[in-house]
Amino acid sequence: MLGECDVLSSLRSWVKNKQKYLSAQIQRSFKLEVQVDPNYHQQLIGPKGAVITKIRQDHNVNVQFPERGAENQGMIMIIGYEEDTHHAKDDILNIVKNLVR
Repeated sequence: MLGECDVLSSLRSWVKNKQKYLSAQIQRSFKLEVQVDPNYHQQLIGPKGAVITKIRQDHNVNVQFPERGAENQGMIMIIGYEEDTHHAKDDILNIVKNLVR
């Protein structure tokens, strides 16, 4: 039978693990918005989603385009670790920059 100290030790360990997990979840949930002319969204998505899938995989982020009829059609949301979201934003803006030329 577990003693009171063993139970408390197990509980402390469980709480510490949950804190680490929640901290990682919060860090991974950083949101960064980037404004891109909706005329370029299709090129950012690419054929069969290839372009945006590569950005998502390269930077381990989620990229969300606005739904049709949304108030701000140009707002793209990037979600992930803060540093990764900034790298993904840079890639997106570079693609748009090359399309504008």
